[in-house]
Order: sequence, then C-alpha cells, then structure tokens
Amino acid sequence: MHPMETGQRKIKKTGRKIPPHYIRELVVSHNGRTVMQAYWGRSVSRNPYLALEIPGRRGDLITITWLDNRGYTDKANARVR
Repeated sequence: MHPMETGQRKIKKTGRKIPPHYIRELVVSHNGRTVMQAYWGRSVSRNPYLALEIPGRRGDLITITWLDNRGYTDKANARVR
C-alpha cells in the first residue's frame, strides 16, 4: 500500500506538516498491453477503489504499475483465475 500523503496533514506532537508522497501515474496492463493509464494527484485516498472490466481468459496476466511524486515506482501482478 502507498502512503498517499497530501502534504496537508500535520504531526500532532510537533505541528509540522507531513511531506507530500502520492502516486502521480498509474498504469494497468493486460498481458503486457496497456489498457488504462491514469494521472493522479494529492486528492486520491490512501486506499482507493479502482474497478475496470478487461476481457480475458484464465491465466492472463494483469499488471499494475505506479510512479509517485518522489520518483519511486512499484508494480503488482495477478493472474486471472
């Protein structure tokens, strides 16, 4: 899970703002072919719900990759059951 910090929340003890850390780009691929690309910002929640329909078959590979505002990238893979 990504922290998805907006940069507006404060640390209660110190009052200092927590630096922004959020996903900027999200890509969903089906068997290596991009089927969705989204550009996100600070307003997306920490645990967003994303749904889309992709025609496919058992065993197909779905990959989600993301890039955040600090330049970090990660990905998650799942096989269709």
